[in-house]
Amino acid sequence: MNRTIKFRVYNKNSRKWGHPAPEFILGIDGCCIYLEDSDGGYAIQQSTGLKDKNGREIFEGDIVKHSNEDPTVYKLPAEVSIGEYSTHCGEFKHFGVRAKRLDISTYFGLFEDCEKFEVIGNIFDNPELLK
Repeated sequence: MNRTIKFRVYNKNSRKWGHPAPEFILGIDGCCIYLEDSDGGYAIQQSTGLKDKNGREIFEGDIVKHSNEDPTVYKLPAEVSIGEYSTHCGEFKHFGVRAKRLDISTYFGLFEDCEKFEVIGNIFDNPELLK
């Protein structure tokens, strides 16, 4: 099985999405991959390979919201990333697509219910959604 690994690039200086400069260095910083130039003005985000309830591709840095009507399900916006997260009160650790809960600063796995989530923005265009 082949899967194309997709990225999107954000220019922090011009505040626009686009393609990187011809010369760049990719470095791994924790669970995020950044495009670095002399002033660190670019960020590159990887596609998770998942799609939300509307069929929209989910990338690192996207902000998602759960669409379930059940009031016991977490409903606040959450930031998507790739990394380690725990389930069942920290008993089991996993590595994969996760979303950060803003109310208690913990992560949950996104793959389990991705069709119940909707991308409502991203950390660069909609930082107010994280407040």
